[in-house]
Amino acid sequence: MSAAPRWQPACLGLLLLFATAAAAAQERAISATPTDLSAVVASSLRHFPLVLAAEADIARQRGTALATEGVFDPRVEGAVGGRTSGFYDGRQLDTQLEQLLPFFNTKVFAGYRIADGSFPSYQGSDLTRDNGEARMGFAISLLRNRDIDDRRAAVATTDLQVMVERQQLAAERLKVLRSAYVAYARWLLAHRLQEAYQELLDLAVQRGVGLETSVAAGNAAAILLVENQQSIVQRQGLIVDAQRQIDVAAEQLALYLRDDAGQPMTPFYDLALALPAEDPALFTTPVGRVIDAVLELRPEIAIARVAQQQARIRKQAALNLAKPQLDLRVYTTRDFGAGARNLAGTDNVVDLSVSIPLRTREATGKATAAQAEVDGLEHRIQLLEDQVSLDIRSALVNLEATRQLEAFAISELDLSTQLAAAEQQRFDAGQSDFFLLNQRERQMGEALLKRWQAYLIHQIALADYYAASMDLQALGADADTVLLDPLR
Repeated sequence: MSAAPRWQPACLGLLLLFATAAAAAQERAISATPTDLSAVVASSLRHFPLVLAAEADIARQRGTALATEGVFDPRVEGAVGGRTSGFYDGRQLDTQLEQLLPFFNTKVFAGYRIADGSFPSYQGSDLTRDNGEARMGFAISLLRNRDIDDRRAAVATTDLQVMVERQQLAAERLKVLRSAYVAYARWLLAHRLQEAYQELLDLAVQRGVGLETSVAAGNAAAILLVENQQSIVQRQGLIVDAQRQIDVAAEQLALYLRDDAGQPMTPFYDLALALPAEDPALFTTPVGRVIDAVLELRPEIAIARVAQQQARIRKQAALNLAKPQLDLRVYTTRDFGAGARNLAGTDNVVDLSVSIPLRTREATGKATAAQAEVDGLEHRIQLLEDQVSLDIRSALVNLEATRQLEAFAISELDLSTQLAAAEQQRFDAGQSDFFLLNQRERQMGEALLKRWQAYLIHQIALADYYAASMDLQALGADADTVLLDPLR
C-alpha cells in the first residue's frame, strides 16, 4: 500500500480545527437562512439591549409626564364636624368638586353644604336652610399665574423630556446601525479572505499531487516535495488565521443578530451574500447642502434645542413670580328647603384677592440662571453644529482616500496574479524554479490580504459617512423607523 501524501496530515488537522470551531458554534443558535445586512439591521433595531433600554426610558418618561399631568385631575374635597359639648350643638357637612384647567390658572368648582343645630352669632355664615346650600363658580388669575405657573411649567418640561428620550433613542439606533454595518462587513470580508487563501492552498495541494507523480517517475527532485509541503503548511496557517478572524467577527456580529427572544445568534454564511453597492449619486450633492439637511436631523442637536426650550420655560415661570397676584373668583350660592328668611334666594358673589411682592430676588435669580442656561446651550449647539460639519467633511476625506487605496490594492492584486500566472507558465516550461514560483504566489497572497483589508477600511469609511450624513437607507434601515418610530 502506498504511503499517504505528506500534505494530508496537515489538511486533516485543519479539518479537525474547523470541526471544533463548528461544534463550539452549536452552543448558540445559528441563523436558519443566509445572513444578509437587512436581517442584521432589523434584528439590531428590534432586539439590541441598548435600543430596548432607550425605549424603556421613553416609557418611563411618559409615565413621569402622565403623573405630572395629574395635577389637573378632578378632585373631591370635604369636611364634616360638630360640637360635642357646650351650649351650641351645631353640626356641618361640606363637600366640593374641583377641576383645574390649563389656561388662566382657572379652577371651576361646585359644592354642597348643610348645617344642623345652633351656632354662635359669629358663625352665622355656617347656617343653611333645611335642605342645604348648593354653590358653583370659577376662579381665574389675572396677573401672576395667568400665562404660566409651577404646575403648567412642570407639565411642559416633562412633555419636552419625552422628546429628549425619543431623540436619545434615535441617537442610540444610529450608533447601533453604524456598528452593525461594520460588524457585518468584518464578518463577510473575513469569509472572502478565507476563500481566497483556500484557493491558494488548493493550488499548492494540486501541485503536490503532480510533483509526487514526477518524483516517482524520476522527472523531478524529491526536495521539491519538501518545498511544496512548506508552502502548503504556510497557506494552512493563513486559513487558520482567516478562520480566527471569521470566528471573532461572528461573535461580534452576534451582538446585533438576535432571535425573537433577544438571544445572540451565529450568522450563516453563503457565497451569494454581499454588501450593498456604493451609490456614486450619493456623493454628487454639494457638501454644504448635505450639512444643512443633517443639522435638522441630528439627535444630539435636537436634544440641545429641547433643553433650551425647557430653560426658557423655567425663565418664564421665574418671571411670573415677580408679577403681582390678582385673582378673581365668581360664584353663585342658593339654599333650599325651609329655614331662616335671610338665607332664601340666590346669592351671586364676585371677589378679588391681591398680593404684591415688595422684592423679587427669587424671581430675578431664577430668571437670570435660566437665561444663562439658554445662552450656554446656544454655544453648545454651535459647537455641535461645527462638529457635525467636521464629521461630514472628514468622512468625505477618508472616503476618497480609502477609495483610492482600494483601487491601488485591486491593481496590485491584478498585477501579482498576472505575475504568478506567468511564473507558473515558465515553471511548467522548465524556465523557472520552484522558489521563484512560490515567491510569486506568496506575493499574490499578500496582495489578497491588502485587497480585502482595503475594502474593509473603505466600508468602515462608508459607514462613518452614512452615519454622519444620516443616510439611514444606505446603512440598510428605513429613516421613518429610526427617527419617527419613537413618536408611536
